[in-house]
Amino acid sequence: MPSCVAAFVAAWEPRTRGWFVAFCDHLLAPAWEAELAAAGRTTFAPLPFYSRGSRVRLAGDGPACWTTWIVVARPKALLRWGSLPGGYEASGERGAAVVGAKPLSLMRAIIRDYSRPGDLVCDPCMGGGTTALAAYMEGRRFVGAECDPATYAKARTRIDAVLAQGELPLARPAVEQQRLFAHGEKP
Repeated sequence: MPSCVAAFVAAWEPRTRGWFVAFCDHLLAPAWEAELAAAGRTTFAPLPFYSRGSRVRLAGDGPACWTTWIVVARPKALLRWGSLPGGYEASGERGAAVVGAKPLSLMRAIIRDYSRPGDLVCDPCMGGGTTALAAYMEGRRFVGAECDPATYAKARTRIDAVLAQGELPLARPAVEQQRLFAHGEKP
């Protein structure tokens, strides 16, 4: 829903100094591009993440969609980043932590491409914690939030099991995020 995208960008863009990366469907990609451009970001054509068989149509008419769109934008002042991939393909790995989870290999690639070692990766809708694990594995710092307490608990259990040598600095659900999702709509 475009109004949710506008609220999300208004809440999180001012807190993001580096690249802004959003996953969405083909219908919301233009809303993400427009809102990030309106916030003064340099936007690029949406990148496809292709995962064969990822979304099977169980009802209705028409083809299933195996593509998730990745909208990326950077601050205008962030120069000399270099050439980046034009899309990403799943290696057959499925994210199984929560419904809609992204593969760990995908999140590691995106973190390598859109951040540098030591950078802070923020995931305000962290789901099962895949981005947290990817950030840690790629030598980045991480902070995340999840508005659903049960999903947050699953993420903590998963992350703690993988990173038995210590904990990541995960945040409790952010007040801004709780307000953003208070009306039950999720971007």
